[in-house]
Amino acid sequence: MIDLHCHILPGIDDGSANVATSLAMLAMAQEDGITHSVMTPHIEPGRFDNNQASIQAAADKLQQSRHKFSFSLAAEVRLVPQIMLWAKQGVLPFIGQYRGQSVLLLE
Repeated sequence: MIDLHCHILPGIDDGSANVATSLAMLAMAQEDGITHSVMTPHIEPGRFDNNQASIQAAADKLQQSRHKFSFSLAAEVRLVPQIMLWAKQGVLPFIGQYRGQSVLLLE
């Protein structure tokens, strides 16, 4: 099973507070039959000022734990006027592609 939306990355939004909690959450996901997760922390200007670099930094912290869990990175993006600018700048972390189009998880 693939989880397309979770807040497991450590210390980046209102999900996991630290790597230890993230590892416990990954263990629970595996016990539930999840084999891959798309990590989708919040991007919300003024509240969760995340971007691709901060998401990658949180993922790097988790990767350093040497866990054995498959995941990819995206975001849950608040619907704000900046989205169109971010799309033009190529800085939106999409969850993937569907029929040749980028897919964005909107909050």
